[in-house]
Amino acid sequence: MQKQQPVRFGLAGYGGWGRHHAQIITNTPGAELAFIVNTTGVKPANESISCPFFDSLEEGLESCEIDVLDVVVPNHLHAQYAIHGLQKGLHVLLEKPLASTVDDANKVIAAWESGSQCLYVGYELRLSRLWTKVKSLVDDGTIGDVLWIDIALERHPFRQGSHGWRWNDEAVGNWMIEEAVHHLDLMTWIGNLEGRPHTVSSRFPGSSGTKADHCSVALDFQNGPHATYRYCLTADGHHLVATIYGTEGSLRAEWHGLTDRTRNPIVQLVVRKDSTPQEITLEGHSGELFELEAEIANMVQCVRGTSSPPMSPYDALENLRLAHEIQNAGR
Repeated sequence: MQKQQPVRFGLAGYGGWGRHHAQIITNTPGAELAFIVNTTGVKPANESISCPFFDSLEEGLESCEIDVLDVVVPNHLHAQYAIHGLQKGLHVLLEKPLASTVDDANKVIAAWESGSQCLYVGYELRLSRLWTKVKSLVDDGTIGDVLWIDIALERHPFRQGSHGWRWNDEAVGNWMIEEAVHHLDLMTWIGNLEGRPHTVSSRFPGSSGTKADHCSVALDFQNGPHATYRYCLTADGHHLVATIYGTEGSLRAEWHGLTDRTRNPIVQLVVRKDSTPQEITLEGHSGELFELEAEIANMVQCVRGTSSPPMSPYDALENLRLAHEIQNAGR
């Protein structure tokens, strides 16, 4: 059998998360890192990555042939890079959010619809061992019909990001689309919440701007469950807890780590029926670095036509709409 050619990645963005992308691409069977776009164009000292570095995406595309453009730049640049890649006929792996604004997101969707490439938006929690198990338990009717979904995040303050972009209003957009949008996606995906919520209530205690340290959200869907979400960005460690109540029981999923990128978290999943708790054993590891590994491997298979992304770009668009609606409701 003829050996398959590697899927060649061009990486745009080399901050903290971009470095993880680079290392994981390098370590993924069937993937090859062809180049990195770093705004300085300079390879960092003591860097183990052997591919060339470029100042701009145009330089990289002129010098190297790639199959996938992996976009890991600040939020306000997502649309620009994704559209450029799609118009060049490339598959695009795009970190969430789809864009920083709904208007720009629609432009990305239009560019994708005009071609046949894969647009893979990086909601990697849909590949999580923990959250996919929660999803399967709900879909199997383990706790009956879902009545209420509650998700809570407590974590250390956000990292600044390269050149402080995560704390810059123009670059980040707002903090609802930065991390909370992951958890809004979990909520709607696990609960099979279709359509737009008919009521949206949100509060940002102690802040009226785009970068709130605390948030509380309540959503109601037509003929669907009640959903609540809250976050605190002034805690220690990283703690994500989801509790789902149904007509025949409940389940509680917990993920705890020193940081969001730890490789040795404490993970627990408990189903309770008739007041009797049952702990569910999970196979494999759960955490965003493990999920990123699964995402890169899945992208390779998507390019080869043997897999598909775990969510459509249209779902990513709806996540963005909901995050902005929540942000606006709290003003």
